[in-house]
Amino acid sequence: MHSVILHETETGYAQCFRRDAYDARMGEIDLKKVVWSQAVKDEWRDPKMWDKLVSGAKFKAVKPETQVPGDYRGKKSGRR
Repeated sequence: MHSVILHETETGYAQCFRRDAYDARMGEIDLKKVVWSQAVKDEWRDPKMWDKLVSGAKFKAVKPETQVPGDYRGKKSGRR
């Protein structure tokens, strides 16, 4: 994992990098205090996914559906 972006804040989004999760200055991340909106939870394949994660259960994440079709890496856009 490189980073996590949450698009559910009043000002737009929040981003956390892997190094942030292990930085003592960031403080402990208590998963029990994380709150998801019902709209986000409705998109989960497994409605109990978060509860399983918080309880320490191990599960294999499903490969996400491609959101950007084709090979976009390394191609330069004419837009600036």
